[in-house]
Amino acid sequence: MFTNLSVTAQADGSPSASVTLTSPATNALYVPLNLVINGAPTVVLTEPSSGQRVMEGDSIRAVAQISDDLDEAANLTLAWSVTDAQGRTVLTAGNEPVFNITDLPAGYYVVEVQVTDRFGASSSTARDFEYTLLDTDGDWSSTCSSDTWFDPETGASCGPNIYDEDDDNDGFSDSRDAFPLDPCAQKDTDGDTQPDVLDCPEGVTSWLTEDQDDDGDGVPDGTEGVSGDGESNDVNALVVVLVLVVVAVGLFFMRLRGGSGGTPLTLDERHL
Repeated sequence: MFTNLSVTAQADGSPSASVTLTSPATNALYVPLNLVINGAPTVVLTEPSSGQRVMEGDSIRAVAQISDDLDEAANLTLAWSVTDAQGRTVLTAGNEPVFNITDLPAGYYVVEVQVTDRFGASSSTARDFEYTLLDTDGDWSSTCSSDTWFDPETGASCGPNIYDEDDDNDGFSDSRDAFPLDPCAQKDTDGDTQPDVLDCPEGVTSWLTEDQDDDGDGVPDGTEGVSGDGESNDVNALVVVLVLVVVAVGLFFMRLRGGSGGTPLTLDERHL
């Protein structure tokens, strides 16, 4: 004789089922237990699209939509991974519905997400995508020849940065450009990473700041060549010249007067 009898059944991958029998004892030979069969979670990648291309330096989002027959989405666990063309894992991420993929070199990749419920059932899905070579000025167009990396329509070098001789398309070759990735600046006389002149094309902005002392001598460009009293050196030089002219004229007239300390000659005496 018993007062209460609990019976529990467990199946791998499913929630347990239990039943409690109370006295008086039943004569039943079998106790029914209803076990719920747990299905694996479902997962769909809404981003990226298959074969999506992004450029080096940019990011690409992977977004998963998940659901389950027994668990709420908040109780599901996600695991992300990115593999390269050789099948090597290059990036991983944890339990987040959105994975921001960044800092990958050019190449082909596969992003995979696996979702697992509380009872260990799991499923996964994957998408392929591509990182292309960096092209800062965006001139890798259909008219850009991949044989010469020259665009006959624009008459300029083109293509990804590793082939393009003018990465920012400002008309200055990278070898002569102190800021080869910024079309707003080209020259940096004192090498302090601030351009001598900052002049952006229409619609372009720059994080750079124009140098106020191009030669790095400690004197701002606005006062370069200006004396402490505010008069330019050119003005001072002009004053010196004028003084010399005045002295020369004075000497000339002194000679006409007969020399220093002499008696001025009369008009008649000059003609004798």
